[in-house]
Amino acid sequence: MNSTKLPENYLIVEFNERSNDMRTYKGEIVTLHLISQLQILDEAVKNEQGYYKFYFDEIVNGEIINHYRIDIGDGFYKNKKMFAFLAEKAVDLKQLYSSKPNESIKKETFC
Repeated sequence: MNSTKLPENYLIVEFNERSNDMRTYKGEIVTLHLISQLQILDEAVKNEQGYYKFYFDEIVNGEIINHYRIDIGDGFYKNKKMFAFLAEKAVDLKQLYSSKPNESIKKETFC
């Protein structure tokens, strides 16, 4: 079995508001795959009243250096700059190991 370590610099979902039928994203490393999921969710819920706050921590050399927030449900055009920022900071899936590559990767996956 392959193993890997977390990269030195990454973003992680610290917390997300959600409805009862929405899963939690807490602890997931930000990858392009995760950003794509959030963009789909953003468009899916934009016609609902309100939005869901997603909070991210930026980790550099094991230390939290910044916090970020995006309001999922505001729509892609309002969130375009934040999605672009997340994409710049996203970890490449090729750098990470997962036994189920179609699933988002959580920090707890790594030793």
